[in-house]
Amino acid sequence: RHDHRMELDNGAPFTSDLVEVEVGSKKFMVASKTPFIGFMSENQDFLNESAVWDGSRPIEDMRESMFLARQNRHPDQRAVDDDTWFSFMYQVRAWHSAVALTSYHEDVRPVLRALVR
Repeated sequence: RHDHRMELDNGAPFTSDLVEVEVGSKKFMVASKTPFIGFMSENQDFLNESAVWDGSRPIEDMRESMFLARQNRHPDQRAVDDDTWFSFMYQVRAWHSAVALTSYHEDVRPVLRALVR
């Protein structure tokens, strides 16, 4: 269901595709089969859904908005004005920055080159 916080099962053994990689002087286990990107969406929380998770807003107030947003049908998801902080263009900018190798620290780039082909 998409109307409540997802709780991950930390006991699930997702280890079969992990490889050890070194970033700077530290070693990490990273999935080798699926590429990843990491970015903070510039329009994250535009529906103020964080208020549900911190308890200051009941889920009932968000149910319809979340339902529409999860189907990409919320009207605010179509905002394109420069002066709208959650405008779709800012999401596109965040995505393009996330997929650019130059957006990552120099120590991470060799790892990304090795894992993402």
